[in-house]
Amino acid sequence: EKTVFKKMGEPQKRFQIYGFLLDHLKDEEKIAVTARLAKEVLKSATESTGYLSQAASAHGGVQKEENNLRYGAYCVLSDCLSILIDSRLLVGKSKQVDLPDDEDTNTSTLSLGPSAAQISSMKGKLLSKINRKHLIESMIPILCNLKIILEKSRSPLLKDLMRYMVCIFRQFKNEVNEVLESDSTLMHEIQYDTKQFEKSQNLEVGGEG
Repeated sequence: EKTVFKKMGEPQKRFQIYGFLLDHLKDEEKIAVTARLAKEVLKSATESTGYLSQAASAHGGVQKEENNLRYGAYCVLSDCLSILIDSRLLVGKSKQVDLPDDEDTNTSTLSLGPSAAQISSMKGKLLSKINRKHLIESMIPILCNLKIILEKSRSPLLKDLMRYMVCIFRQFKNEVNEVLESDSTLMHEIQYDTKQFEKSQNLEVGGEG
């Protein structure tokens, strides 16, 4: 862990590497990467010990000239949120195989079984369900816990975390509401925060224009 935090390198080089890897991930690999980032980075940041926890709870964030290991952990946490927000990590964004005409598809299915395109489509739908289940049941609770910590520390990372939560909420609004049905307070808080964040983003865009 210490070795990773010490050798973070320059942001531009890091994101060139991340971009290359994201461009070549298959859907099942995207799910695995998301799960590992959730468990090994985001969840670790919510625990009571460790450099990731220190980075998350540091008031106002961590500056480069401060503790080297804690700054490295802060960069890891920041990079993690940036990767999760990246549209290239979305399951189902892989290059699709063109489906043949209906008549050809029916003939092929009757004579030879499902075509490669049909199998690919079914696999994509299954992976999308698996991804949705993980995001709703595992990721949301972690994000909620981390949100509390980042709010308390007034961390600049809160903006990226909220952007990711908004992304999930927009994609799976009904599912998120179902999962949080037993905790209506948290559900309304996320809905409110989502609306407020979207308003602030719209104001920023308007100001730039």
